[in-house]
Amino acid sequence: MKKTELITGIIAIIGIILNFMFVVGGVALTVVSLSFLSCIYFYFGFALFNNIGFRKMFKKASYEGKTAMRMVGAVATGFVLSMIIIGIMFKINIWIGSQAMLTTSILPLIIITIIVVVRYIITKSSYYKAILIRLAIYGSIGIVFLFITSEKIVAFKYRNHPAYVEAFKTYLTDPHNAILLDKLDTERRKVYIEERR
Repeated sequence: MKKTELITGIIAIIGIILNFMFVVGGVALTVVSLSFLSCIYFYFGFALFNNIGFRKMFKKASYEGKTAMRMVGAVATGFVLSMIIIGIMFKINIWIGSQAMLTTSILPLIIITIIVVVRYIITKSSYYKAILIRLAIYGSIGIVFLFITSEKIVAFKYRNHPAYVEAFKTYLTDPHNAILLDKLDTERRKVYIEERR
């Protein structure tokens, strides 16, 4: 399962790069890979963190020696990592709700990180080290995206399309204005027509 996690993570990085370079399929690759990675943590985090392979996941013997608290902690960590990945995906694609998802996932992530750090200091267990690495990676990325505004992402992503960037900034001043929304949609269409040439 760790190989699946690693391969999906690499594909997600490639998808994000292609997304920001306006390569056809970049957005789809970003969404599919980050969604799949989120599902891995959400549904299989308890097995992944406890080094239980997919084939052994449904065997009772695989869970012998694993405490209930360890399993609950693994499930909670998987849930939080899943949330933060979805928040990152929403932020990269400038979708509504990204800020709320990142905000609500950062607090539990910090709490879990503190618990894991304390447990790692006490036990020096590879179990806590593996979780700590993932929390550090996704937590750092999540915090960075939490503080990067949508305007900055648009300004970077659409750096070759200043008319769209300006239309986006103007739209944000009054998001309920239908005229500004129409102008934004018009500029968005122009961007995608230009990029496909």
